[in-house]
Amino acid sequence: HKFACRHCEDDMVRPDLPADANDKSLATTDVHARVAVSKYLDHNPLYRQEAIFSREGIILKRQTLCGWMTRHAHNLQPIVDQMAKEMLSGAFIQSDDTGLKYLESPGPANQGYMWSYVCGQMVVYDFATDRSRAGPTEFLSGFTGTLQVDGYAGYNQAVEKGSLTRAACWAHARRKFEYALKTEEAMSAVILLLIQKLYLVERDIRGQNPVLTPGQIVVVRKNRSLPVIAKLKKYLLECRQAVLPKSPLGKAIEYAFGQWEWLETYIHNGLVDIDNNSCERSMRKVAIGRKNYMFAGSETGGHTAAVFYSLLETCSRLGINAQEYLADIMVRVNTHPQSRIEELTPHGWKATRESEVELSA
Repeated sequence: HKFACRHCEDDMVRPDLPADANDKSLATTDVHARVAVSKYLDHNPLYRQEAIFSREGIILKRQTLCGWMTRHAHNLQPIVDQMAKEMLSGAFIQSDDTGLKYLESPGPANQGYMWSYVCGQMVVYDFATDRSRAGPTEFLSGFTGTLQVDGYAGYNQAVEKGSLTRAACWAHARRKFEYALKTEEAMSAVILLLIQKLYLVERDIRGQNPVLTPGQIVVVRKNRSLPVIAKLKKYLLECRQAVLPKSPLGKAIEYAFGQWEWLETYIHNGLVDIDNNSCERSMRKVAIGRKNYMFAGSETGGHTAAVFYSLLETCSRLGINAQEYLADIMVRVNTHPQSRIEELTPHGWKATRESEVELSA
């Protein structure tokens, strides 16, 4: 049984099926969505999927699968652009990056980078061929809210050129004091206990029912967290006089003081988290995926990955069946009005489905 895939010129062959078989699932975008979810959500490289399809009696070449992903990513890019537009119109964004190598002939794999931007349950990835400041500066152009990042200097230009506020991450600062436990255990332990108190306040805030408003969160943080930060700063100044600047603890203290103004930002803004961990979690799929597929096949492959990671990670956070979502929007995106493209974002798609369920009920 043989039929042409409507999204490319390749044919898929199922020699085990009778001539009159009516296997519509393979003739639709279901199989394309399956391939995308398997690679970018389940971390299965295309060469493994080629072998899996072969065991099922389906002859699909790796090049065919790659072509599907590239073409769909091109079609789905406007949806990710809409997500980025909505994100940049908000008041708070977290950002982080991780390495992702890509091939560029001739020569070995080059070091590229996948940047992640998180706003609530929405995640947008952006691939760049280097780690220069141009990546975040271009993406964050026009953003006027608060940006929470680590101490990487590449964000400085985005902060200086724009009218946004910068917030630092207490988890990054804490991690450096954890490293110092091996050499300066007593002082590092005291510092970590004080930072732990800040996290206990955040745990109490999250446990409130009903949920506290941003204004109420600011009040709690000023009453409970700000005195702890003042005590911590005083103790760090004492420790600074007792340790070598190049020691692990000395470096941790200098990092903290270099970020101190930004570490206090979250106290005065109830929308800002104490750390950047939500954004760091968004990097797990990329980190696990690259262990399996090693690198993107090209610069275009990096951008393709960014599109699918954006949609699938957002689906995961919203509790959406990613394969069902992709199979639906892959069909609709080419005919859907651009003026209503927000309906095809994971948030808009979920809201539409929920409204349909309520109407049918």
